[in-house]
Amino acid sequence: MTFVKIPLPAEEHCEVLFSHQWLRNEPAEVVFTLQSACCRIRFQAGDTLFREGDRMRYCPLVEQGELQAFRHTYQGDDKVFGQFVCGDWVALAAVFMEHGRFPMNIRALSAGQAILIPRETLHQFCLQRPTLALQLLGNL
Repeated sequence: MTFVKIPLPAEEHCEVLFSHQWLRNEPAEVVFTLQSACCRIRFQAGDTLFREGDRMRYCPLVEQGELQAFRHTYQGDDKVFGQFVCGDWVALAAVFMEHGRFPMNIRALSAGQAILIPRETLHQFCLQRPTLALQLLGNL
């Protein structure tokens, strides 16, 4: 499946970023800077967005819909590790792992969309905003 990454218009106020508990106390210009590096993807129920082992270029932040993280077992079943809804960061811990890969498969349980935050941008943002970095670490 091919996903089209939709650029976020500079004048758009991306509500999920601005209202997120970790970002709502940041100055608007800081959040707009983060937003300017992001893009958006849309998905349908049943779509696999990322597979275990895929290079992690982006950290998804769910805007609408529901995503699920899972792995296939040796018996052929799926073991679910988490479900994500509006405002949830998907695979956030993997952003900071040295291997830079998705540790699980991510699939859509419903139609929706997510903001894709570049992994490197998130790294730089945390280096420049240590309070945010501590909040992220505290929630891992």
